[in-house]
Amino acid sequence: MPQPWITAATHAVADLVFPERCALCAASTADQAVGRRGFCFACLRDLAPFDGPRCGRCALPRPPDASPSAEPGCPACRAERYAFDGAWAWGPYQGALRHAVLLAKRRSGRGVAAALGEQMSVGLADLLAADASEAPPLVAPIPSPWRRRVRRGVTPAEEIARSLARAARLPLALGLLRTAKSPARQASVAPSDRWRNVRGAFRVSERLRRLGADRIGGSQRLEGRTVLLVDDVLTTGATCDAAARALRKAGSGRVVAVVAARRVGGL
Repeated sequence: MPQPWITAATHAVADLVFPERCALCAASTADQAVGRRGFCFACLRDLAPFDGPRCGRCALPRPPDASPSAEPGCPACRAERYAFDGAWAWGPYQGALRHAVLLAKRRSGRGVAAALGEQMSVGLADLLAADASEAPPLVAPIPSPWRRRVRRGVTPAEEIARSLARAARLPLALGLLRTAKSPARQASVAPSDRWRNVRGAFRVSERLRRLGADRIGGSQRLEGRTVLLVDDVLTTGATCDAAARALRKAGSGRVVAVVAARRVGGL
């Protein structure tokens, strides 16, 4: 686990000068076969990715002895009418993983975001293997309003998606989703208001939709295509729901929300 005195600037410099170093603590990973810009074993252990059963609809962890149900989802999400077909999260939004996600929101945290994307691609292997689509899924990041992009200098969902797509050898649909308005930051909005805050917040780029094969990879357009909708954190599901509605309206096939971290417990 990185010490408090290791700043985000240190992470960025270490990533540039020592490419085979942990994106979090800058320890050498040359002998650990975790790949460039990955995490060392110690940090990976502290990040504590999920290793038990999870709800396939909202990605919350399930008790090992949970009784199977004929209804989709779990008790926490069964009443929700998500536009996305399922959700997958690498780990819980707490402790070291929360720290990593917050670092990834900084301009100097690109290495952390890239490492998260690489690790997510490994965890997604079973989900990707189960996809029966003829064309590979598109990897589409949730976009941020332009003012937020300018202020931060980075879009964490985009950086994670780039790395995930590269590691999993999937087409990256960068710019497929655009913001239709600039909602308030979801973290600053009461949970009960988050659905209204992002309603109608996204649209599909008509230009990329028309260009299809040349710009979003593969031999098929968006119509009927499975989309992996990438974001850094899933809380209520409102943001991914709004983005999935835009994709569905444009004719996509299945939409699966894929996030680095799932908030568990209280919001």
